[in-house]
Amino acid sequence: KVFSSLAQFEGLIIDCCTGEGGPFLGPVANRHHTYRVSLRTPESLETGVGWSCRFHPGPNRGRYRLPFSQFVPWRRGRRAEDFPNLSADVLNKVISFSLLFTRSDNLGFSGGKFSIRLFSIEVFRTQD
Repeated sequence: KVFSSLAQFEGLIIDCCTGEGGPFLGPVANRHHTYRVSLRTPESLETGVGWSCRFHPGPNRGRYRLPFSQFVPWRRGRRAEDFPNLSADVLNKVISFSLLFTRSDNLGFSGGKFSIRLFSIEVFRTQD
């Protein structure tokens, strides 16, 4: 299992940059969008709940640390208050990882081109 040992780590590092401001994107130059990383378990198929964390990459390559303590339960674009925050038990059940761009996180976005360039995804511990 790819995700079977996530509970021994404290979070994810997303190494990326956006394409905003590139010559092919025209009017979206200098606009920074919000992205979201989502983790799901087998129970997510029944409940629709995934645990997600927002981050705001810029046009320059950067490493974004997303501590698991900042992941919160979401369902259909809203916080799922009746579900627990991400715990070791939930982390041991993760079966999927998603990178999301949602209109609810980018209220001024009316459509059009955008991009993100992903270099790597890593896990970290505090001593790393």
